[in-house]
Amino acid sequence: MDTNSYPLAPVAIFVFKRPAHTQRLLESLQTNPEFSKSPVYIFADGARNAKEQADVDAVRHLVAAFDHPHKTVVLAPANQGLAKSITHGVTQLCANYGQAIVVEDDLVVASSFLNYMNTALARYADATQVMQISGHMFPVDLQATTDAVFLPVTTSWGWATWERAWAHMAEVPEVAVAHLASRKWRYQFDLSGTFPNARMLAQRLERKNHSWAIWWYYQVFTHGGLVLHPTRSLVNNEGFDGSGTHCADKDVVQMTLLDTHASSYPQEVAANTAAFKRYGQFLVADRGIKKYTFDCLWRLFFSTKLLHAR
Repeated sequence: MDTNSYPLAPVAIFVFKRPAHTQRLLESLQTNPEFSKSPVYIFADGARNAKEQADVDAVRHLVAAFDHPHKTVVLAPANQGLAKSITHGVTQLCANYGQAIVVEDDLVVASSFLNYMNTALARYADATQVMQISGHMFPVDLQATTDAVFLPVTTSWGWATWERAWAHMAEVPEVAVAHLASRKWRYQFDLSGTFPNARMLAQRLERKNHSWAIWWYYQVFTHGGLVLHPTRSLVNNEGFDGSGTHCADKDVVQMTLLDTHASSYPQEVAANTAAFKRYGQFLVADRGIKKYTFDCLWRLFFSTKLLHAR
């Protein structure tokens, strides 16, 4: 497939109130040769209160002054929140371009990030089971023979999708409650018991979080979708420094981002089961035994009756 014949996907940049982070993201994107030729849409959310206004204004001034030949800045008149901003922005770009590359203001990307994204979008454009391209990978040795692998798990840290896949994005509370009633389903949804996605979904149903990403993963999971992941990360998340709305203070490993392009991709559209097992082992070790034990107990004893009781 000649991926050079495909148009460059639009880059959706979501910003809010972190000018220093936004500056680092823009600088990292500028190291990508494709960036100056790509349509760029910067979605700037509004302040929630007077205390945030100065930082929001600083971000808006920064993106307004940012020089790019194909830039469009979309200023929200009031605070929408990240979930609504992402959902509306990606829907708009997918409708106009058929695809979109998505980054948030707390990310830093490698100089080969856009090459990988555009190459993968073109390569798997007609592979309907592939629903997302991920730019991030945790520091885990997947022991893969290619530079990218298919896994049945989504990401929100630098990603891309097509209109055909994003068309499934929707919140379906009643259907989700029925799925959560199954202990087997909860185990499978939790990446074979390695990460508490089911609890996150239950909390979303109870309005204890506002995650758009759990609904996206839910749709990819229920449609049997796959996500292409690089074996070495092309994205670092620098948002876990207390500056983010949804990011707690914690240590997140910042990896050396590779400048070399991914040159080998899976020929078969199927989950790499060996890599998925290693990925899950990393998640369990990263969370620690206490959290893992709690996750197991929650998954074992959870009942959807608890949702209706609150």
